Amino acid sequence: MADADDAEALTVADIREALLALVVEERAVHPFPLRAPVLPLTAADACAQLAAVLLAGEPQTWQLEVRASAIEGAGDGLHLRGNCEAGVVIALYPGTAYHVDDLHVMAKLVLEGNPYVLGRRDGVLIDGRPDGVSAQIFDTAIARERAAALAAVGPGAPRSWPDLRWPAHPLAAGHKANHPPKGCAPNVGLCVIDLLQGQEVPLQNLLPFASFRPPAEGEPVKRGVALVSTSRLENEEILLDYKLQRDGPLEPWYVPYVPAAAEISAGAEDSEGAYAALKRSEPELPPF
Repeated sequence: MADADDAEALTVADIREALLALVVEERAVHPFPLRAPVLPLTAADACAQLAAVLLAGEPQTWQLEVRASAIEGAGDGLHLRGNCEAGVVIALYPGTAYHVDDLHVMAKLVLEGNPYVLGRRDGVLIDGRPDGVSAQIFDTAIARERAAALAAVGPGAPRSWPDLRWPAHPLAAGHKANHPPKGCAPNVGLCVIDLLQGQEVPLQNLLPFASFRPPAEGEPVKRGVALVSTSRLENEEILLDYKLQRDGPLEPWYVPYVPAAAEISAGAEDSEGAYAALKRSEPELPPF
């Protein structure tokens, strides 16, 4: 058994190398095109990338497109044109965040028949539906947040605000990513972004995240999710593992993605979702 000193000597590179070795061993028998794992992206790293794109306007080697999916019967899908490396924030999941205490209200207003609800592990639900009552609630919540910002800043506050909807917002298209069909692997993971009052203030105004209820003191004023590439991507459709709950109800098109490497990775999560027929985020370990 290794002693404490040996355990502390293990580096991130050592762990990554071990995981990659496991993937190589399983590749010959695994039916899916496995992706090499990448380390989780922190919220700070994600915000730094977003600031570079949305605030500094740094040029990218890729752009997003919403057009017909290559998956039969899926309708539109999210596509990346160009190329990017692993660990890049390529999209944001736009919508209204509901606290777990608001689930009963959400169920009455927007939950029924809504395929755009994403459930985070902390119980926060994000409604990314771009139309109907969902869109009205989002617009109302954003208006409330902007009114509060104007009151707090005073005469120096901005008098114009950016459009937070796709396609005006170049990254607000995460809700258009489809689940991988049988025989394919996801190519993005999810990173939770929670920002407190005073954190990343210029960036907050550019994030397509809203809260159903005003946050209490000490709670994040922005709660959201970013889609992060888990390998190098080039001219391909973005696929996100929905991780729907196994006991359903499940759509006929849904085929669970179960990577073999996850079964032997330390701390791997099960493949059941947090809520029936809801998408769930993976802030700790992106899918392979």
